[in-house]
Amino acid sequence: MDNEFKNKKIFISGGTNGIGYEIAKYFLEKKSKVYVLGRKNKFKNIKNLIVYEYDVLKKEELEKLINKIKKINFGLVVHSLGGSLGVDDHSSLKKTGDVWLLNAAIPILLNEFFLKKMKLKKFGRIVHISSASTVNLDGRSPYICSKSYLNSYIKQMSLKVSKSNILLNGILPGAIIAHKNNLYNFIKKNKKNEKIFVKKYLKVKKIGTLNSMAPVLEFLLSRYNNYMLGELIKIDGGETWVKWWKIL
Repeated sequence: MDNEFKNKKIFISGGTNGIGYEIAKYFLEKKSKVYVLGRKNKFKNIKNLIVYEYDVLKKEELEKLINKIKKINFGLVVHSLGGSLGVDDHSSLKKTGDVWLLNAAIPILLNEFFLKKMKLKKFGRIVHISSASTVNLDGRSPYICSKSYLNSYIKQMSLKVSKSNILLNGILPGAIIAHKNNLYNFIKKNKKNEKIFVKKYLKVKKIGTLNSMAPVLEFLLSRYNNYMLGELIKIDGGETWVKWWKIL
């Protein structure tokens, strides 16, 4: 699939940090035309890259983004937008609401504009990056609940849009080290942390990288995927979820 994505437009939300950042770099290497949404632009003068630098939790900035994307035909979309925002419980409606907006409501809202164009073109591939914690149910509750909502959306919406040759799927990554995410920062503090983490929490005795999930992501977005929809594919190295997230 070396030339599969050459000159193809792809939109990546949450593409300036963590897994989304790694995905953006991956498709730039594939010579795609990459459009990235993020709060802070980590890229510098890169060909075939457009960065939408917006904080989508602010209504006025979200509206600016929508005005940009609704003018463009995107056939390929990856949503990596999300995060726990450090919220542990449901005691604050504002804080839990922001978690829900970031992980579910905003990506779903953006899809409404992508889907309109995809239906006209009779083609579209959308992949949401969810979380393995929605299966193992160990982690910050607001985050897990919001990602679980997203998973239900993937299952339900995939059935509604498939008749227009639009295939919508999800990937549920576990411990994947990526640009300045929590796992990256944890290991950077002390190299010994990597060995401790792998020995204690992973059945596959190494920490995952984007390369651990890239072949699956690439397939889901490609023309070779013509029959898979509504799938939630867990890629986690056989994690034993004994609250490892609390050590990060």
